[in-house]
Amino acid sequence: MEIRLLGSTEAFDESRRELAGPTQRRLLAVLALHRNEVVSVDSLIDLTWTGNVPDRAEHNVRSYVHRLRGALGPTGHRIETVETGYRLSLGRDEIDIDRFDDLVSLSARLQLTSEPTEILEIISEAEAIWRGRPFGEFADEPWARGEVARLEESRLALQERRAAALLEAFRPEQAIAVLEPVTREHPLREQPRSLLIQALYRSGRQAEALRSFQSYRRLLIDEVGVEPSAELVELDRSIARGEVGHASSQRNVLGAYELLERIGSGAFGVVHRGIQRSLGREVAIKVIRSELANNPDFIRHFENEASLIARVEHPSVVPLYDYWRDPDRAYLVMRFMAGGSLQDRLEDGPIEAADALNLIENLAGALSAAHRAGVVHRDVKPANVLFDEAGQGFLGDFGIATDLAASSGAVPARISGSPSSSPEQLRGEEVGPAADVYGLALVAVAALHGTVRQQAGAGEQGG
Repeated sequence: MEIRLLGSTEAFDESRRELAGPTQRRLLAVLALHRNEVVSVDSLIDLTWTGNVPDRAEHNVRSYVHRLRGALGPTGHRIETVETGYRLSLGRDEIDIDRFDDLVSLSARLQLTSEPTEILEIISEAEAIWRGRPFGEFADEPWARGEVARLEESRLALQERRAAALLEAFRPEQAIAVLEPVTREHPLREQPRSLLIQALYRSGRQAEALRSFQSYRRLLIDEVGVEPSAELVELDRSIARGEVGHASSQRNVLGAYELLERIGSGAFGVVHRGIQRSLGREVAIKVIRSELANNPDFIRHFENEASLIARVEHPSVVPLYDYWRDPDRAYLVMRFMAGGSLQDRLEDGPIEAADALNLIENLAGALSAAHRAGVVHRDVKPANVLFDEAGQGFLGDFGIATDLAASSGAVPARISGSPSSSPEQLRGEEVGPAADVYGLALVAVAALHGTVRQQAGAGEQGG
């Protein structure tokens, strides 16, 4: 059975079920809106007659419900008679509103941890369900208005999320096509305006981006007497100076941190540049994917492992500043390394022998300190050797995600048996310090000879 309310009210089983008229459609819409709940006969009477109620109103409602059951055919038994009224039993996959809500929630969860193409696919799937204004002809009736407003707000957020993903995917012209009708329909809403200004700028239309901000500012002052937010004003100034990079100005606040642009991705999550607001300090924030963050073994061991790794102290270890877990996600906050990775540098060939030997000596000291603290890195490779602004090398990503995923059997296939794996990892055996020594040897060979095998999670700070 399938009930569709995102547009006109429709019912399907093997084929589309014809509903006799507006009364049957209204009854079905009301029962579906309150799915799996009892709707009293009195409520149905109030909804059916907005004016004079006939003497036999209760009899008439029961007759209407009986006919609706017949119209629904074999699935009509889903409408149960329960003392004071009726209940329509539906699963989440049997009504388009629930499927739409699930996809909207999924797109929001993936926004921090997935590639733009994956997010866009989920958004497209959600928008395909939307056939028109929810509840169609009944959208303006009092019983439907609240749900209609909620669903329309969800769809607007979905369109904003689509535009942000298109910007992330370097497709500003497509983002403009999404945002222009949204800003016309919702002229006072700031987020789509901010995204439109960025999209115009990234399409080489700097003057139009500046004009869009000024027209929005005038509209706000004229209509509600307020100025744009400080973030939007700063975006306008950055555009005027030509200093806006790729990242969206849509900012996410995570506790004491502000999440900025994505700087890397890997099998276990993505890494964003961030700001520790209290100190104004740049940090790297690794967001662990929800499928791993929700793994029971990961949840059980995450804080213990993170606490242990945070105590690893060595001048050549990227420090772990903070860590916490929310529903669906886990977060690691590290020092931001602006100099890129060894893997990046090796694309231009080997580094000087003296520099390579100094780097390997520092990394060996970092691993020795970790092993004394009982921590095994598990993933020593050029992508996890990072440099600061001065070119000093550090060992990053003391693999909390890798370690816990391995212990719970949740290692993604693209990581298991990767070229950087030690022999014992390839054999599925217990991993100890020797695995890190093996990884360090591979890093030494790469640094001295300029050869980098294809690595899983390449290019991610803390990948």
